[in-house]
Amino acid sequence: MRVVNIANSRTMNLRINEPDTSVIAIDGQPVKPYKLMSGEFSIAAGQRYDLMIDMSSAANQLSSIDLLVNGETIPISGFRYGSGIKRNRLLNTPISLPDNPINLTEVGNIDNYVSLHIEGGAMGGMKSAIYQGEKMTIRELIQKRQIWSVNGYAGLPKEPLFKVKRGQSVALNIFNDNGWPHAIHIHGHHFKSSKSPAIWRDTELVQRREKRILKFIADNPGKWLIHCHMIEHQAGGMVSWFEVT
Repeated sequence: MRVVNIANSRTMNLRINEPDTSVIAIDGQPVKPYKLMSGEFSIAAGQRYDLMIDMSSAANQLSSIDLLVNGETIPISGFRYGSGIKRNRLLNTPISLPDNPINLTEVGNIDNYVSLHIEGGAMGGMKSAIYQGEKMTIRELIQKRQIWSVNGYAGLPKEPLFKVKRGQSVALNIFNDNGWPHAIHIHGHHFKSSKSPAIWRDTELVQRREKRILKFIADNPGKWLIHCHMIEHQAGGMVSWFEVT
């Protein structure tokens, strides 16, 4: 089962009420399968999880899929078992997916260190930012519906956040310097995060006031966006870009 969070801003905390549920891929990239503790996981806006579920509950049972919100459990879907039994034991076969045919070179020495400072939002402390080439106060930015900034720029800047040569490594040092979580998405590349160094992904949920390092090989030439997958945040200024030549 593939779970995709297509909400424009909400991070979903879900619970699969089946005892044998394993994660086999995240953001489209196979991972070493691991079982969900208590069947629970969080998925940020734009993230994808692929699950393998061995349907081992009793016949005629309804197993719910729940949304967990502020201590409340809300059933949103589920599995209803038929009365027949297909087999008496689980299949003894591997559930790992083969690697995708893309370059996932491990990041060794870092060629480029890049800072990404996110400011803005209610009570975020941002006093000014550059928007469309003009430095504006927070009041002026609000009038333009730009309430977020990346490295002092609101909206897509004219110049890239950084330029690198194809094949070079990048360490993106993120500081989420405001009171809101953000699902940071990098186009054209997969990265490994300092929070989950064993997993390749393209979207990382960075919590409020949190620092995170994303490492990747810039092996895909072109101009690529970096933005928040919470689309109101992107529209409100949290977007930048980089170039691989």
